[in-house]
Amino acid sequence: MVCRVALVLAVSAVGAVEFLFLRILGRIRSSGDRARWQGRTSRRYLRVLNVHTRVVGRLPETGMLACNHLSYVDILVVGNVVPTTFVSKHEVKRWPIFGALARMGGTLFLQRAKKAHARELAAEFDRIIDGGAMLGLFPEGASSDGTTVLPFFSALFQPAAEKQWNVSPVWIGYSLPDGGSVRNDVCFIDDMLFAPHFLRLLSHERIDAAVCFGDRAPGGLNRKELARWLRGQVLELSAGRGGKTSATLLAEAGTDSRIPIGATPSEGCGV
Repeated sequence: MVCRVALVLAVSAVGAVEFLFLRILGRIRSSGDRARWQGRTSRRYLRVLNVHTRVVGRLPETGMLACNHLSYVDILVVGNVVPTTFVSKHEVKRWPIFGALARMGGTLFLQRAKKAHARELAAEFDRIIDGGAMLGLFPEGASSDGTTVLPFFSALFQPAAEKQWNVSPVWIGYSLPDGGSVRNDVCFIDDMLFAPHFLRLLSHERIDAAVCFGDRAPGGLNRKELARWLRGQVLELSAGRGGKTSATLLAEAGTDSRIPIGATPSEGCGV
């Protein structure tokens, strides 16, 4: 345990030094630059945590991702697959380890207590997408234990509805091969405190993750229709399709393999 904590701190230090070095060289300018740096750093964290990820579906190249939300590990797993700038709750900014990763990675921090802040934050979305990063949303507004997908808030989808951006549904799931509790040790929910939860996460020798990308949303939907459609798609991805349940998909994550990028979600995880 002590060794793994030391490795996490070492990854944080290496990431920070790399970021500062790239800034000095003028190679951190756009949202895409920050997202690619975050992806590399996320990959190092995932190695220390021994997270094995299976990716299913066609990876989108531009636009938004609408993901279910279980844990801060979601940011590492998705950011490792697609260069992504995330929208996160403001409290994450002050977290140890992941707060620094989020700030340097260009995360947009949402003050949920201010109703108008979502609209103010949405003004930044053009800059993110034009800079070459995907924009990652967790529209449930809170993390869950994975037994269902909470209703999606629609406010942050307004720019996508107005400008007809591509928006893709994403389902994220986890399992613990050692039989541990995903709800208690991976999902970060209710009033859990970061430090004890992170130590429980580190206590597991291996974590299996699955990330399933669905087809992008059809055009012509308003923000509320878009939120409902995307939630429905994430629910269908979570239920599995093509004869494979999400539990089967997670079991297969042990191979640390990926469906080819050209594959469609119907080959492993969706309706």
